[in-house]
Amino acid sequence: MYKKINIPQYDTRVPESVKKDNDEKIKNTKEEIRKIEESLESLAKDTGKTGDKTDKKDECDDLFEDETPEQIKAREELDAKKKKEKEGKKKDDKKPAVIAKSIVLLDIKVFEIEQDLDALAKKVLSEIKKEGLLWKTEYKLLDVAFGIKKIRMGCVVEDEKVSVDDIIDEIQAWEDDVQSVDIVSFDKV
Repeated sequence: MYKKINIPQYDTRVPESVKKDNDEKIKNTKEEIRKIEESLESLAKDTGKTGDKTDKKDECDDLFEDETPEQIKAREELDAKKKKEKEGKKKDDKKPAVIAKSIVLLDIKVFEIEQDLDALAKKVLSEIKKEGLLWKTEYKLLDVAFGIKKIRMGCVVEDEKVSVDDIIDEIQAWEDDVQSVDIVSFDKV
């Protein structure tokens, strides 16, 4: 029922020529290492130091060794230098704060055709004054319908100091003169 599959067997033995070559390379490497060790020992003898590590403590053995006064002083100087650089960068990064402002166009609508719109516009310019509010001195009279007109006025407000809603409420408080106030555009500067 099942058929036997013949898988070819590969020879995984290393040939003798390769073994001899590798053995020779290993022997040469060991000889080079021995020569280097001898030259290091002779150099150590010439400088008065021996190759024994028992005579002198290796610096890498004790990772928690106390710092010498010179090392402490050098580290403190480096820390102070880095701190000064950071403070210098902070001073450079400090820019004057940007004041958020908005440009607002308002439409002021009135009740009657005969109402004096120029007087109303002058009243708005003269009576509504706040810190952070700058009125545009020009205004337009635009037709609404059936001869009724509206006043279009513009102002620039500092967002933190002045609320546009407060300005609208003040204008609408003149109930005899003003029917409504609408915001035509509100753009951030």
